[in-house]
Formats: sequence, structure tokens, C-alpha cells
Amino acid sequence: MKNALVIFTCLLILISCSTDAINSSDFEAGDTFTDSDIRVVQLDTMTVDFSTMKFDSIDTSQSARMLVGKYRDPVFGAVKTASYMELIPSSYYIDADAEYDSITFLLRPDNYYYNDTLQLNTIHIKQLTESLKPADGINFYNTSTIGFENEDLGTLAYYPRPLATDSLEIKLTDTLDKNFLKIYSRRK
Repeated sequence: MKNALVIFTCLLILISCSTDAINSSDFEAGDTFTDSDIRVVQLDTMTVDFSTMKFDSIDTSQSARMLVGKYRDPVFGAVKTASYMELIPSSYYIDADAEYDSITFLLRPDNYYYNDTLQLNTIHIKQLTESLKPADGINFYNTSTIGFENEDLGTLAYYPRPLATDSLEIKLTDTLDKNFLKIYSRRK
């Protein structure tokens, strides 16, 4: 027992001894700190491996759902959606004697929604200024953009009611409607 106490005392003395002089470091923290018996010891024995992944190109070409709207997320900031589509029917025909009345864009909700449906939402229909073709020739991605005119072809402000609304109807401008009638009445 006596030997164990002697060994323990010797180890305690060896561990508590240091060759570092008090206040010999380059660390400056003011006179109050450096005049005390506190020392700063730096240990550099840890390695940190980390990586960051950013999913910046998600394929959106095959979507069967058109999403519209925007909201502010506390983490990600402003989140907004835009949908692009081309309306060129392959077998559409309007009789040459037809008279223009109006054309509307009809949207039918499929009961899917995300975020707050109590906020006013506005849908803007614009005419594209460039061809609707993917930059890589294969797919559109969430980072893809297509140029469009500033002027609205139609607009609708509404409160989303995805479970109660049958459809949303947006009347298009008369200028577009007359051009549409002129182009498609010649097709067969």
C-alpha cells in the first residue's frame, strides 16, 4: 500500500510539472488576464472531414403536375415556381367561317397543395419569346429558364382552395385570341 502511494505521488508530481513559463505565449488578452496565473494551452490533435452537396439540377421535364405560387421560407428564403408549356395541338382545326368570341385557359386542381392556402395567389400567363427546347437538348431542370414577354396574356388573382375548387378560368387577351383564330383556321 505504501508503494502504491509513493508511485501515485510521483506520477502526480510528473503530470503537474510543465516547462512552459506562465505568460510566455503570444496570446494577448489584456493586463488582467496576462498578470494572472492562467495559461492557454493549444492542442492540435483533431482532424475534421466534411463536404457540401448541392442539388442544383433536378430533372423537371416529366412532371404531370403544374405548380404555381411562391412563399418565404425562414431557411431557404424566397421559394417560387414557374411552369412552361407549349400549346401546339397536332390535330386541331377551326372552321374558316368561325367567329371569334373568346379563349380562356382552364386549370383543374388535382387536390395537391403545399404551404399556406389562405394567402392571395396570382397566376400570370405570358407568351414565350424563345422556343421551348431544353438547353442540353434532352431535359429541362429546376435551374432552366425560358424567355417570355413582360405583358400578361391573362392573369388571375385568387385564394387557393385545392380541395373545394372545381376549376380556375383565366380569360386571355383579345389580341392573342384573334391571332390564334387566324392561325388555326387555316390548318387542316
